[in-house]
Amino acid sequence: MQDVIENLTPEQALEVVKRLSGKGGKIQEAVLAEARDVLSGINLDETADEVFFVLDSIDVQDCWDRAGSSRNGYTSPDEAAVEIIEERLQPFLDQTRRYHELGMPGEEMTHCMGLILGIYRYEHESKSEFREWSVDIPVECAGNRLHEWRERGQGLAFAEAMDEFIQQRCPNWARYLLRTAGRKLAMEADKRGTPKDIALAGRCPTQARYTVKQGQYLAFIYYYTQIHGRSPSEADMQRFFRVSPPAVHQMVVSLERLGFIERTPRQARSLKLLLNRGQLPDLM
Repeated sequence: MQDVIENLTPEQALEVVKRLSGKGGKIQEAVLAEARDVLSGINLDETADEVFFVLDSIDVQDCWDRAGSSRNGYTSPDEAAVEIIEERLQPFLDQTRRYHELGMPGEEMTHCMGLILGIYRYEHESKSEFREWSVDIPVECAGNRLHEWRERGQGLAFAEAMDEFIQQRCPNWARYLLRTAGRKLAMEADKRGTPKDIALAGRCPTQARYTVKQGQYLAFIYYYTQIHGRSPSEADMQRFFRVSPPAVHQMVVSLERLGFIERTPRQARSLKLLLNRGQLPDLM
């Protein structure tokens, strides 16, 4: 009999479980109890290991193959990199959401912690060519996951536990992740009608909302626009900061994703700064 069970395909095993559950009574209760037991047996570090392995296995050639011109327009290498990372992480995101839908907040938080830790380890431990090329993408991806989790309303105790976890297990990202989460909450408040200046100033101290490098790019956009009466091109920023075109484009994408600027894709000099001078650092 055990051989029969072990040789079931995943689809057949699922059908057996559904049939047993459909019988109702004690059999259904036993099936549900076992299902919850399996779901609650989540291990934070094992989840992180799985996330690390999935990301570390990405071949940089996949990025080059996806980038370039197509009938839908031009896809830059960094945009292709973001797409690939998001696709590889999608199963983990789906599992986190399933825990939420099942009313299992503890497991949801633990799984989200494992996801963030796996991304953090990838950033700091991976030696892959793809990781070396995809600068800043992992931390932004982790920030998005943290924001999505917070948006679902976890309560103060869970939020404090998450903050403590990030500070202890992801120390190099702690300030950025926690402040970025506050910035995005401010943006949500703005959408609900809170005056933008109050949302920005009240939720996120000016010096802590962006990294030093991001602040310099924002300041450059501000001063260039004031001097020339138009926003800078990516080539202008490349010359000023003496970096590569992909590095500049990735920074622009990052600033837009964080809500610091707006732009029209594939339209030159369309950057619009969403912060005022008082919220910017001096240009060094």
